[in-house]
Amino acid sequence: MKKILIDVFGSDHPEQLLEGCARCTLEVPDVMLVLPGEEAMLRAELEKYPCNWDALEFMPASEIITNHDDPIDAVMHKRDSTLVKGMQRLKRDPEPGKVNFSKTKIFR
Repeated sequence: MKKILIDVFGSDHPEQLLEGCARCTLEVPDVMLVLPGEEAMLRAELEKYPCNWDALEFMPASEIITNHDDPIDAVMHKRDSTLVKGMQRLKRDPEPGKVNFSKTKIFR
């Protein structure tokens, strides 16, 4: 099963990305979506859509890096952010691919 780590909070519209994630769980076979963030918040949004819950893995992260944060400062000080936790996960477990919709300058 292919794993894809998706940082939905790197987007201006995480609710739209979560709708797409829910749809993906139903339409794409053999894919596990790894979603960093607060599980309760993610579940609350995902419950609005038909979803295959077995195709989702929640990864705890309590902070979000926003467009208003200085990119370097945010990565250094928001150690429990969805972005930092996602990158740490990829370092430990290179299996999942990562999709990030960040508008910060971190990846530029």
